[in-house]
Amino acid sequence: MMPKILIITGFLILVGSVVSLFPIAKIAMGNLDYYFFFIVFPLILISMTTIGVGILLNSMRAKKKANNNKQETINKEQ
Repeated sequence: MMPKILIITGFLILVGSVVSLFPIAKIAMGNLDYYFFFIVFPLILISMTTIGVGILLNSMRAKKKANNNKQETINKEQ
């Protein structure tokens, strides 16, 4: 459950940070560089990291589950 929550949270942060660019861009075209590099860019990096950690945890859990299933099958055969 935890990896799915991390992946969903990462996507929500990513979508929110990109969507928040549009109204700010209309209001202040001159200061958009400052806003992007100090607020939106770190949020995008955080979201990508969160998504990556979620995917990594999910794959580790799936690998562990497959390994346990294989071990149970071997134990049943013996």
